[in-house]
Formats: sequence, structure tokens, C-alpha cells
Amino acid sequence: MCILEQLLEDYENKLREEDKKNENKRIKTAQYDFYLPKIRDYFIPFIRNFIEKNNVSYIGDEETFFNERFSRDEIILATVYYVENCPQKRKTSDSQKRSITTILDFLNSFNNFFELILSVRFRMRHLYYLKPFQDKLIGEIRDKLHEKGITIVDVTSYPAIQQREVDFIIDFFENKKKLTEIQRQVWILFQMSLLYGVSMGTLGDIMVEDIDLERRTLRILSKDRTTSIFLEMPYEMYLLVNGHIKENDLQKGQRLFYTKGKKEAPVQSSLYSYIMNVIVDEYKEKVCDDETVLRRFTQYGMVRYAIIQMLNANVNIAHIVDLTGVDVEFVMNCREEDMYESKNLSDYLNIKLRTIKIFSAFN
Repeated sequence: MCILEQLLEDYENKLREEDKKNENKRIKTAQYDFYLPKIRDYFIPFIRNFIEKNNVSYIGDEETFFNERFSRDEIILATVYYVENCPQKRKTSDSQKRSITTILDFLNSFNNFFELILSVRFRMRHLYYLKPFQDKLIGEIRDKLHEKGITIVDVTSYPAIQQREVDFIIDFFENKKKLTEIQRQVWILFQMSLLYGVSMGTLGDIMVEDIDLERRTLRILSKDRTTSIFLEMPYEMYLLVNGHIKENDLQKGQRLFYTKGKKEAPVQSSLYSYIMNVIVDEYKEKVCDDETVLRRFTQYGMVRYAIIQMLNANVNIAHIVDLTGVDVEFVMNCREEDMYESKNLSDYLNIKLRTIKIFSAFN
């Protein structure tokens, strides 16, 4: 068995071990299914072809290649190879356009392969300063693809939902004389997104035992999944959750949010997307039909709204990251745009400085 086949076999076994460890954790996508295809079907074939075409002296001695020759250049070229050859998730009329997520998916997979296999087996300290690869190399990869005539398209930005839209959503549910089972589930989902800023993935992982009805608390795992965060539920949310659990006879081991008839299965986006579309249609008819505004009505937009409210309330950024599971850069991008303008930044800082005790002492 050649070294490339050994590396792949070791990686497969390692991923199986990692997924087995996570069986009792709330991780829905197996690492084996996400990472392995990108390494097996693209990275390993690329290295094999690269050696045959450019470094024939390493054929049969791939171990020396990884110890002596493998560098940032090969990581960049392997990523370009993946972007050029992988199936596109969404076909477009322009075959020379690719989503930025194509690059990120591969680099995330390579980062995992590097951590579990390459850095353990080979002398690769010269690459440690490049970690995480998805942050350090993406600019050069985009340039390489541009040279080949491939344009990288950034992910469509969905802005934060605004207070007027939030008020409209609240009125939509509160004006219902009686909520159906699905409407109540969706209203709880929306409340938790708007208040806590947690994603649909996190909400879908909430189990009945995470709810303490006596203390009116909800348990959420922190971003690193090692610490439990106990969040107080507002009274209306508590009443909705309490009614939802009791009327549906939900028991420990079952998910709080589920698709009808599948109480053990994660909630599907279809549960809330239909109701969200109804809300959008009503808003379009009664308030505003501006497409830019209507694009705010997403679960992503609600998360951004919640983070902005937390920032305005001076919640520690690290704590926001722990709660919501997003990264620091995402939180920083949620800051209100006018804070970046010099004049408004001065006003903002002066308002904040006046609240500091030492300001009063010097005043």
C-alpha cells in the first residue's frame, strides 16, 4: 500500500472514531460524510497527479515529498483543483462563477485532514503559521482562480430584520385567536431567535430535558459545547413552551421542536418557512413591497437582530459568541453601520463615556 492510500485509510478510520465520539452529542452532520469526499476524491488525486507531472523524483517516495516539498503552494493549487472540478451545488448561467463557500468547504476539510493526519505524521511546522488555512490563504486562492477566468461570488448578504418588521411578526402571532400546533412551534422558534440569537441548528437540537419549567429556564450548550448556558425565558415564551410540551405529551429524549409525526427527528426548515412566507406576503401587501426590506424576513436576519440588540445592551462579545455559536467577525459585522463613520463614532463614544464613573468625577 502506497503512502497516499495509507494516509487516506488512516483518515477514514480517524473520522469514524471522531463521529463515534459525537454519537451522544448534538452534531447532525457526520464529519466522515462532510470531510472525507473532499480529501479522497480531490486532494489525494491532485497530489498524485502533481507529483507525476512536477516532481517525478518523489514517485514512490511520497513521505519525503510531504516532509520536504509540501508547502502553501500545493495547498493553494489543490484548492484551485477542487474549485475547478467539484460539482456545483447551484448551476448558474455563467460556468465561470463559483461561490466562496466552495473554497471554504475544501479548506475546512483540509484543515481537518491536516490536524488529524498530516501534522501528526510529517514535519510540517512551517505550515502552522498558516492555520486556519481558510483565513490565511483565501486571498491568494481567489487571485489564482481569477487568473484562470473564474470569478468567486460572495454569499448573498441577508441583512438584520428591523424593529418595524419584528413588531409586525409579533402582531401576526398575537392577533391569532388560537395558534395551531405548528404556529405555536414556529412562534417559539422565532422568539428564541429574536431574543437569544441562536441558529436553527441549535434550536433543532434542544431536547425536552433542556427545559426547566419550574425555574423557567432553557439550557443551551456554548459554542465549544463544553459549558451549559441557562437562559431565563420571558413569561409569554414560558407559557408557549409549557403548553407545547404538555399538550403534545413530550418526554425526555424527545426534541422540543420536531417535524410532525417525527418527535425524535430534527426540525426541518419547512416547518417555519411556510409561515414565514405568509408573514412576508402580508407585510408586502399591508406595509411595504421593497424587495430589499422583504429579504430581511429570514431566520438569519432574526439572529442578526438579536446580536445587534445584545451589542446595544453592552453584552460582552465573547459571551455573544459562546451563546450564538457565530464567530467574532460575524458579531463585529452586526454593529450598526453609522458607528463606522467618524462623526457618528465620536457621538457614540461620547455618549458611552458619559456613563463611566470617572467621567462624572472629572466633570
